[in-house]
Amino acid sequence: MYQRFTNGIQQFCRWICYFFYLNVMWMIGALLGGLILGFAPSTVALYTVTRKTALGEDTSIFRLFAQTYRKDFWKANLLGYVLAGFGILWFIDFRLALQMEGIISLILQCFLLLIGIVYLILLIYIFPVYVHYQLKYWQYFKYAIAFGFLQPANFILMLFVMAGTYYFLAYLQGFIAILGFSLTAQLNMWIAFQLFKKVESMGNRHIWRTRTE
Repeated sequence: MYQRFTNGIQQFCRWICYFFYLNVMWMIGALLGGLILGFAPSTVALYTVTRKTALGEDTSIFRLFAQTYRKDFWKANLLGYVLAGFGILWFIDFRLALQMEGIISLILQCFLLLIGIVYLILLIYIFPVYVHYQLKYWQYFKYAIAFGFLQPANFILMLFVMAGTYYFLAYLQGFIAILGFSLTAQLNMWIAFQLFKKVESMGNRHIWRTRTE
């Protein structure tokens, strides 16, 4: 009983150190690019590490993070710019629709809300899809959206988990520096990976080119 308790404490401490280490590397990576150029490649590198953890593979966290950051720097930034640009455009359009009046305004608002849901799906799945599959550039966007509609329950679970993580960190703000984005990314990757395995098992395995292949 005592041995199980001490093993549990040790495992808990390892996870805390793991998330803290990842969180620090993610922040350093983002700052190295002045946030504008560093946020997206640092996030891709972070998700690459969380994918290895979800796969149960041991790896050098620092080496994998640094290699991915350098290798995917510009490609990840292009991904980030597309996501940010679409988000800004949607926000502007939605604000304009709110200022309009009449039935046209209502229809436009409903349409933009649907687009907003699709955009939210894209934001949640794009990084797990990007680091797990080997696809053509625009296929990452298509697959990310498809996964969200293919398994709505998985998407809803992600929303609940991410909301719970947000409120946990908002209530215990001292954990933000320790866990912060790394915990959210790891949970997101774990849930997405379960969906990937389920979808891959439903079709021909050879059509899914993962980055381990």
